[in-house]
Amino acid sequence: MPRRMVTLPGEEELPAGPLRELTVGMYELYVAAGCPSLRDISKAITGHDAAPTTVSHERIRQVLTGRGDSASCSVVVAIVLVLASMARPARDADAEADRFSRLWRVVAGLDPWKPFRPGLDVRNSSSASLPHSDDDQAVLDVRQFASRSPRDIARHLCQVGADEGVEAFLTGLVRLSDAMMIIRLVEQLRMAGLHETAQRLIEVSAQNLPFHDLSELVWRFFKEEWRVHSLLMAIARSRTPREVYELWWQLAERRQPEAEALKDLFKQLRSDDGNAELERLLTETDAD
Repeated sequence: MPRRMVTLPGEEELPAGPLRELTVGMYELYVAAGCPSLRDISKAITGHDAAPTTVSHERIRQVLTGRGDSASCSVVVAIVLVLASMARPARDADAEADRFSRLWRVVAGLDPWKPFRPGLDVRNSSSASLPHSDDDQAVLDVRQFASRSPRDIARHLCQVGADEGVEAFLTGLVRLSDAMMIIRLVEQLRMAGLHETAQRLIEVSAQNLPFHDLSELVWRFFKEEWRVHSLLMAIARSRTPREVYELWWQLAERRQPEAEALKDLFKQLRSDDGNAELERLLTETDAD
């Protein structure tokens, strides 16, 4: 019997309900696939033509251990497509993707049977996650685009151009996405010649991503060998002194020039109160 890389949480950790149903179903599919390593699943997703996004091995672990409510529908579908192809006997990948999409929608508080127009779906798309906007169409587009690939999203943005709804669309998209999704979409936008939209996406990401995802986004920029200055500037302009300090601390050991650039940008762009708070945090670090 293959060694299992993850363990299904008990009911005391993950009570009965939609999230447990999603997790148990994903775990059963994982076992049917022979309990492959999480890195092997991640690599297979990257090479799968139909997978709507790439997924890190840590994100896969989260989905298989009861934290699928923090993942996007596109992440769940990508994992399902690969596990279905690995299962013995083989599963109908499309049917499994449809089944788990419905389960994810229940977890997200959405109608599991309401069809989406072709479009994008990413993290929990409750109304609280979506931008407050008078542009109802932009909010609707975010809901309806969630299971699409970055290429399809870029194509949608090519079609709508630089209209007023793009800002609300990007904001809602970022709030429902993770760092990997943002990286792939920036890449597709640049390939499509939408450089201004790509830059706006970077700025909106700096403002709206949870700190963990924002930190990962910075390191992804380094991995892709992209110029990180514009992202650091957006972070310095919009994040709290504590968050800027935490990111400075992460960068200082391995990326000293960029760490100092982030600190200098914050000092240039922020108020005296913000600068005083950052200096206090830096001074405490020096004292330690």
